[in-house]
Amino acid sequence: MSYWKLIEYVKKDGKLTPVDKTNQRHYSHFIEALKEGDAVQVFISKKDNDKSLAQLAKLYKCIRTIAAESGYTFNEIKYLVKDNSGLVIDSEPLSFAECSSSDINIAIQTAIEIGRMFNLNLE
Repeated sequence: MSYWKLIEYVKKDGKLTPVDKTNQRHYSHFIEALKEGDAVQVFISKKDNDKSLAQLAKLYKCIRTIAAESGYTFNEIKYLVKDNSGLVIDSEPLSFAECSSSDINIAIQTAIEIGRMFNLNLE
């Protein structure tokens, strides 16, 4: 099973709980799809008001995977993702550090679409 989803929780009464029903459904879907004995990876980060480390981790993982499978360099794929996401202005790519959360989400979706061109499932 290849599944990656950013799920947001909030601390309430000393426990982490999903911020809304959509996040709860994503979590439940993930748990239901697991087979007994499956191992999972968990990345936990405190959310700031802008982008999250989880978003950047997902984006860079996609770029690394595409580069490894396509024969292009990491920087070539990173530029391609930025260019196709509208993050290149006057031939100068913006740094992902300068981008908003929604910009990063667009870049992730762009990377997923580029991955499909190489028969990669990066979802």
